[in-house]
Amino acid sequence: MDFLSGFLQNSMIQGLVLSPLIGALLGVLFSGLSSSPSQTVPVTIIKTREVYREKVIKEYSGERPKRQSDNDDGLGWLCLLCLGALFILWKYAIHAEQIQYYIGSSILTILSFSVVTMMISYFKGHFTSQEWWLYTVAPVGILMACVYVLNLAKNSFDSRITEVAMNNSFMGFYLEDLSDYGKVYMLVHVFGVVFLVIVVALTGLSLLFYLSLMNQRSYSSIQRFWRWMARITSFFSGSGWLVLAIICLVLSYLGIHPNMAAAWIM
Repeated sequence: MDFLSGFLQNSMIQGLVLSPLIGALLGVLFSGLSSSPSQTVPVTIIKTREVYREKVIKEYSGERPKRQSDNDDGLGWLCLLCLGALFILWKYAIHAEQIQYYIGSSILTILSFSVVTMMISYFKGHFTSQEWWLYTVAPVGILMACVYVLNLAKNSFDSRITEVAMNNSFMGFYLEDLSDYGKVYMLVHVFGVVFLVIVVALTGLSLLFYLSLMNQRSYSSIQRFWRWMARITSFFSGSGWLVLAIICLVLSYLGIHPNMAAAWIM
């Protein structure tokens, strides 16, 4: 019993086993409840999007009221932003290992969810054109690249930085304890991690959109869920998100790699 308890509490086991398992179970749950599409439903992604927009999405017109900004408060907001950035850098230095663990668990969960859902959808005949493969396999490839970038972030981050951060305040850590290169490295590294999180979020939401759009063509007991999911993720109906995700992935790699952005700036 003690061995089993230690096994389940081990963070490495949770990241490599439990996260993919949870994603796989969710994939079986959501995609397994839908039936195969009928012969009369749209075949391509473009046609399916057009039908979905006609039936579900409501267009809203009218201009939103413009907000007025107070220029006198600009300097104060800038100071708060700088202090906030220093605090975030300090907190990341302390909790870098945990943050990287949660990002990795999220990637593995989304990957397993996507792969299992795609497999079930394929056997049920949802992949009726090559477009479905392109818009569901490409995000999986991006997630695989995210795994590489995350591993680079883990290997390039010196644990001594965590020790220094834990023994100092956020002001003293960045302004006094770090060298000039260390200041630049921490700044671009954290920006790289932020861009990586954005890529993971964009990719996961895009997969949910196309999987929910795919399930609009057949009846299931969770039809309302898929319709709601397609509506809130409709931003990913085009290719703009893919371009944004690739740009953020490149920026993430440049920021995290110690010989890229940090070395160029110095």
